Amino acid sequence: LKRTTLIEFGDSIDSRNLARIIQEMYAYKSFQKNDWRCSPTTLGSYFSAFGHSQITVSVRARNGDLLALRSAVVIGTNAFDMIAATTLSGRKSYASYAAIWQLINELRKQGVCTYDLGGTDLIANPGVHNFKSGLGGQLIINPPDLEVSNPRFLRRVAHTVIKTRSVSE
Repeated sequence: LKRTTLIEFGDSIDSRNLARIIQEMYAYKSFQKNDWRCSPTTLGSYFSAFGHSQITVSVRARNGDLLALRSAVVIGTNAFDMIAATTLSGRKSYASYAAIWQLINELRKQGVCTYDLGGTDLIANPGVHNFKSGLGGQLIINPPDLEVSNPRFLRRVAHTVIKTRSVSE
């Protein structure tokens, strides 16, 4: 990482600027922009609602421009990845690696044992898949919610209904 970056912690994030960066990132990756993270209002609500339960790390250039940001919500000894954004110049300087490294260190200091980075999609987003896989964590594949059932015989019924529905659509 270039020495021109500063790493800061905090919740005084400019939601409009962050939403703009996320929208630019989605456009660059040809993603749909209907994600909640594309709305300044919803981002502001996220930071307000989770308050001290969330930890946000931003990496900035010396001129103050945001290069990368990562935010996680902490519940007990577990943390959940909620927001990740990197500008084009942040991608060139690997700012996302600095952000996640600092975030993981801060989570460890706070006693977090498990950090759930969420899912990956090797086909639609190979860069994020490679980034998350390269961190060396344990891949956990969860079955769809409806396929885990008790009593056990309902699992087959739910699976058949889901399979039939997806074939007919």
